[in-house]
Amino acid sequence: MIKLKKSQIKQFNEQGFLILKSAYSNKKLREALKWLKSRDPKKIAKSWTEKEPGVPIAVYSALSDKNTKVYRIASDKLILSLASQLMSDNVYLWHSKVNFKERWGGTVEYYHQDQVYWKDRGYKSDKMLSCMIPLEDHNTNNAGLKIFPKTHKQGFIKHDHFININGLCKFVINHKILDKFYKK
Repeated sequence: MIKLKKSQIKQFNEQGFLILKSAYSNKKLREALKWLKSRDPKKIAKSWTEKEPGVPIAVYSALSDKNTKVYRIASDKLILSLASQLMSDNVYLWHSKVNFKERWGGTVEYYHQDQVYWKDRGYKSDKMLSCMIPLEDHNTNNAGLKIFPKTHKQGFIKHDHFININGLCKFVINHKILDKFYKK
């Protein structure tokens, strides 16, 4: 297991995020990606809501089949260990998914706090974190994650809701609030 340095925990607490490179071997990540790409998207998509224009599947539930290389990464004790160190508490896995991103298509996510999606599903606490493990290069060409440092200290931010192209209720932080964060 990886033991986080005090400086890493401090950075997480101050900035609201931590980037750990090489927590998993490239081989393990390549194997999971190879497994995903070898699947028939029609067979692993659970519903029409997991499809979007430009990609045969936009979202895959990483915990849906325990006999996969993706499940082994998503449920790995390393994630729970690191999260427990960052949260100074025992943690559990609430949800896990794979978002497929292509250059011109894939799951569109607007600026939001993940809690907005979980509070109405029974998770009332704001004591939570998200972990992202890119299986491919993560950059501006494939919709890389963008973070506003220190915004976790704002508490829960009011979100606007709207219906997306798939008819799903989505949430977004108002652009005026985002402009203020961007200026800081």
